[in-house]
Amino acid sequence: MSKILKITAAILCILGFIGSIASAKIANEFSFTLFLGSFSSIAISSAVLFAIGQILDNQEMILGNQAILLKNQEPAAAEQPQNENKSVLIPSARPGYWQCKSCHTENPSSRKTCLECGAPK
Repeated sequence: MSKILKITAAILCILGFIGSIASAKIANEFSFTLFLGSFSSIAISSAVLFAIGQILDNQEMILGNQAILLKNQEPAAAEQPQNENKSVLIPSARPGYWQCKSCHTENPSSRKTCLECGAPK
């Protein structure tokens, strides 16, 4: 669509230039004022059509880049480890003690199970 608008703008500009010359040549005299008036309106119309074509090109480019970015981000998100609420042995503030994964009770290091809930070390 954008290429069609740009080609149409170029054709309009060329035909407008030729038409402006033809209309400005009255009775074998060239009227520069008439030429300038008619061609300026056609040139503005051509510029607007070309600008719309350029905007559409830019929009297609942006959408294409977004698709590439999204495609590149999907594997990165899949590679990140999922936090599955795995309990980790948390060191205690007191030396010689460990903290239970389940209930977070501090237990002496000699114990193999938690004093509070009985969960294994």
